[in-house]
Amino acid sequence: MDIEETTQPAEEQPSQLTGRAKGGIARAQKLTPEERRVIARRAAAARWGNTEIPRAGFQGILHIGDHDIPCFVLDDGRRVISGRGMTASIGMRGRGQGTARIVALLRQKSSENNDLALAIENPLVFDSGAPLPTQGYEAPTLVSLCEALLNARDQGLLKTQQERRYGDAAYILTRAFAKVGIIALVDEATG
Repeated sequence: MDIEETTQPAEEQPSQLTGRAKGGIARAQKLTPEERRVIARRAAAARWGNTEIPRAGFQGILHIGDHDIPCFVLDDGRRVISGRGMTASIGMRGRGQGTARIVALLRQKSSENNDLALAIENPLVFDSGAPLPTQGYEAPTLVSLCEALLNARDQGLLKTQQERRYGDAAYILTRAFAKVGIIALVDEATG
């Protein structure tokens, strides 16, 4: 919601406003939409407890199989995928609590997954240009998640139909990563 939409013109403001309140309204009315967005981003970052969050310099969509995974390159060079993109990529349906379900599954299946579970419990918070900060994970986290799911599948630990669906999705993703990886390695080797 823009400030202009929620603020009455100065001549319609109650006469009891004085000092800072009056000045704040006048300032808000002079801001451009972009300036209001920047102020909103800073306020959201402060709310999350970090006034200096990394910014996404580039963003795109990674198309793998039937999934479109939002991805970003942060200004510090980290390659990041969105949290929702990660959960959707392994076949989790619905919204909300996806990462909590992943962590519970990882911890239930093997104590070796604690580092991965901790990484998933603590997403990166960054500025993607959206009104609120975005949560995501460094791209290799998805590869580690796929490996953990495939290890659990190989050990016969994925019991439910839902868990087996996650294992199948991890297999498809891993094959796609391998194909892209060999192309990137050839590109790197040939300059």
